[in-house]
Amino acid sequence: DEETLWLSPVLRRFLYQRVRSGQQRMRHRRIGYYYREQGDTLRAVYHLQQAGDESAAAEALLDDARELLYEADSEELAVTIERFSKDAVSTHQWYKLYSLLADLHRLLSRDEQAIAACRTALQVAETLQNQARTYRSLGRLYRQRSQQQALNYYAEAARRFEQLDASHEFAEMLKDRAWVYIERNEYDAASVDLKRAQALAVHASPMIKADIHDVQASLYYYQQAYRDGLRHLRAALSLREESGDLLGVAKSQTNLGLVFSALDDHMSAVAVYKEALSAYQHLGNRELAATTLLNLGMAYHLMDDRIQAILYYEETLVLCEETNWHVTAARAYSNLVEAYAESGEGEVAQQTWKTGMMLARDAGLDSEVAYFVQLLEQFPILQQGTDAESDVTASDETSGVVHGAVDDQVKAT
Repeated sequence: DEETLWLSPVLRRFLYQRVRSGQQRMRHRRIGYYYREQGDTLRAVYHLQQAGDESAAAEALLDDARELLYEADSEELAVTIERFSKDAVSTHQWYKLYSLLADLHRLLSRDEQAIAACRTALQVAETLQNQARTYRSLGRLYRQRSQQQALNYYAEAARRFEQLDASHEFAEMLKDRAWVYIERNEYDAASVDLKRAQALAVHASPMIKADIHDVQASLYYYQQAYRDGLRHLRAALSLREESGDLLGVAKSQTNLGLVFSALDDHMSAVAVYKEALSAYQHLGNRELAATTLLNLGMAYHLMDDRIQAILYYEETLVLCEETNWHVTAARAYSNLVEAYAESGEGEVAQQTWKTGMMLARDAGLDSEVAYFVQLLEQFPILQQGTDAESDVTASDETSGVVHGAVDDQVKAT
């Protein structure tokens, strides 16, 4: 066994250097296939790579990709994928490997690395389906960074999905794009995408149907049709509970909390938010945790508990500042402005307003910029002894007192 056959690293290197390269490769290949039979995929892949049989290694890794994505050590899986040489595997395998790497980074909220992996995959995406999938992934990754860029990527995906018999995937892409339209207050465009998504998803999985219900609920939420939104959210929760989708159940709880808050049932909102937050933190999903922290702050804010609200808003920003989640960060800043202004803390409110306004403007978040303009008009304390008006670059108005977010689920593409 491994314990009785253990050798010190120094002795191991000494012996290894004295084995001829051909014999080394043969032994690595045998060890690789042994571990493959034992179900230890990452060890098998390592030894097959050392044997120079990267095509077989890639095949082994991709066969178990879904299980590895959620069960393997994340860092070890990333290193294993990056160890492959482009020239030693097929073009299709290279595309699949970097699509898997993009999924892995996205699940870990590493958006920069996920985008880089998507772009590597896109360079060798030979089929319309693979191109469409990768453009959709890029759209999702850019939603928090640049809404216009996200829409550009979704348009590229849509052009390709139109030519394919891939109704379920096209429905998911339309659902994703509807989220962006909702956040930009382009409700008619969102409604068009959702109607088409529902038509395409008639025979889709419960998970896809639940996701579409969520976006429809979000559309109703932003149009203040809360009872209609509640109906869709309960349908989504039921579908996820039936399918055992624990992450999805947490997401549905988050969304229900927003509607409870809108219906002035803030204690119920806090209860479901905290359940969802616990699940997101346990799963290591920082993006959904950040959104739920923002919503917890909003619930306490609406209960006039500004101390708790500020704590949760600031905790949201801590997570957002480690990444590039501009939309969530801008909303946390705007809510902080309100909390500080309502508390009479003019200087802090002014500085927070300037920081948030700069972030929203630089990220091209038009609806958030308009909301900061509205805050300037709503709270005279923000203009006292300042030149805040000179920072204003837009004059549109948005509705609502505090910003929350009905958030879409993070899944591997």
